[in-house]
Amino acid sequence: MEEKVLFLTGFPGFLATRILEKILPDFSRAYLLVEKRFKERAEKEVREKGWRAEVLVGDITLRDLGIGQELAEKLTHAFHLAAIYNLAVKREPAYRVNVLGTENVLNFLAKATRLKSLVYFSTAYVAGWRRGNIPEEDLKNEGFKNWYEWSKFHAEALVRRKMLKIPTIIIRPGIVVGDSKTGEIPKFDGPYYLMNLFSMTGKIPLPYLGRGNPEVNLVPVDFIAEAISRLYDEPKAVGRSFHLTDPAPRGARELYLLFHRLIKGKEPTFTLPLSLVKASLLLPGVGKWLKIPRQILPYMYHPQHFLTENSEELLYSKGIKPPPIEKYAPVLVEFFLKNRKRINFVR
Repeated sequence: MEEKVLFLTGFPGFLATRILEKILPDFSRAYLLVEKRFKERAEKEVREKGWRAEVLVGDITLRDLGIGQELAEKLTHAFHLAAIYNLAVKREPAYRVNVLGTENVLNFLAKATRLKSLVYFSTAYVAGWRRGNIPEEDLKNEGFKNWYEWSKFHAEALVRRKMLKIPTIIIRPGIVVGDSKTGEIPKFDGPYYLMNLFSMTGKIPLPYLGRGNPEVNLVPVDFIAEAISRLYDEPKAVGRSFHLTDPAPRGARELYLLFHRLIKGKEPTFTLPLSLVKASLLLPGVGKWLKIPRQILPYMYHPQHFLTENSEELLYSKGIKPPPIEKYAPVLVEFFLKNRKRINFVR
């Protein structure tokens, strides 16, 4: 049997760590590309978990990733997760890390003659301002809500142009939240801004933020890790894209009500016009005090539906799908309330 050798970027990030926990037993050797500032933490985690993995100090913004080209010839599988995940990121760092970094990884893997698959992590939100149904294989530029979306779109475009030479599986997750069983997550983002707003205002009921109810696609991290463990070595997955999203997503208004009830024990009182909410967050200090970045507002009113035909075929039809948000929302809230003073929000 051919030796399986793994190369992964993005460790010791939370998602990369969760994926490694699922797939590492499949490999005889693993190489984890880590930024210098994370070297000590990464080596400690590998040592404590007893993993058969080598930490390589490198940088995806360098042409040879800072490790040279020799390793590429040994690899059978690669995962590229390293990126800036921040809706408020500026154009230059987003381009340098997410776009040029991806190009450098692709150039490195172009010489990986034994490579069976590259699992590339994009996002469902490469769709930007597109409306309506979004197929998994579509990549069309109709404008973007922020530089994060813009950079991930252009990075995925680079990946697609190389797919005939590099066997690739493109992963497009929705908004990743904590573990559906434990609630665990290392940083708060997305719906956690609402949880924070509800918790810091005590038992006083708050108004809905606008009347719209567009789908908001939340998926727990354990579902993502399980899905990847089923896809990365599946020949039918190579050359295809997968929306790892909720096949039955709830709307923004429904989620607002759900988390409001869980934290405050009552329903919102009335509806605040969205235009007023937008204007309020632009006032000096308001967004910072509430810890709600204005960049998340478009996700609460922009209508999009992510189609999941590929995921249905290889995952959902086999029982690998995210649980309904109502089942694990209480766990997310419990973890948030216990850890909100210890864990930071994404900056």
